[in-house]
Amino acid sequence: MELYLFGELKEVESLTSNDVKEILKEAKEIKKEVVNLKIDTILDIFQKLSDAWLDKDYKYRKIALEYL
Repeated sequence: MELYLFGELKEVESLTSNDVKEILKEAKEIKKEVVNLKIDTILDIFQKLSDAWLDKDYKYRKIALEYL
């Protein structure tokens, strides 16, 4: 299975409880950094995300539409 975690694609066979614990641990560390982001930076990220999903050729949009 392919997972998109914290800006990286990772290939894993399955998720164990230890994997989930490690993901949550990493998320808590990243949260400490995100708290200090300026609102303009956050809005810029959301704009880029929105632009990507509006692009009909965006790989993950195509995959999502296949599942829907």
